Amino acid sequence: MFDLEAWFSGELAVAERLGSQTYGYVEIGEGQMLTVEFPRHATIRVGEQIHLRGNP
Repeated sequence: MFDLEAWFSGELAVAERLGSQTYGYVEIGEGQMLTVEFPRHATIRVGEQIHLRGNP
């Protein structure tokens, strides 16, 4: 499903839980990947579609 409000969308390739931080690496296409910091207890799973936007 496409999110019209998202700045970027892609598939979560890797999720790392590092103590108080959770990082996700999202493949957004054409060999590009974004590193995203999620809330500590985020319920993210590798392979799911992630829709991202920032806080302007």
